[in-house]
Amino acid sequence: MRRAQSQSLSKKLVPVLPLEDVASDLDICLVLEFIGADLGVGNYKPLQKKFVRVSGEATVRHVEKFIRKKLELEPVCQVDIICGNKILEQHETLRHIRSNVAHSSIRDGLLILHYGLVRAHK
Repeated sequence: MRRAQSQSLSKKLVPVLPLEDVASDLDICLVLEFIGADLGVGNYKPLQKKFVRVSGEATVRHVEKFIRKKLELEPVCQVDIICGNKILEQHETLRHIRSNVAHSSIRDGLLILHYGLVRAHK
């Protein structure tokens, strides 16, 4: 009986990698700050958790998709992502942005991105 329990238990155990190995490619830490929404966009609230850790290879488009999913945005909403005083292009990687931004856009090692919701142009 004990052998059967031991074999059953060993089948359920999975090797666990140290946290630093799992998260080694998650090298960019973001703060996503809500700056508001245009009239007619809806009544959206900021993200509940504004701190995110992602790969430096992630693009602005990935961040937009994340925001869209978390806020359950309608297709009529456009998400503008801003760093400093510049609206970011969707193809830009976060690593590129971090290496080219002003010091004021980084706080305690976190890349500060602002996002706003606007009505998409048809």
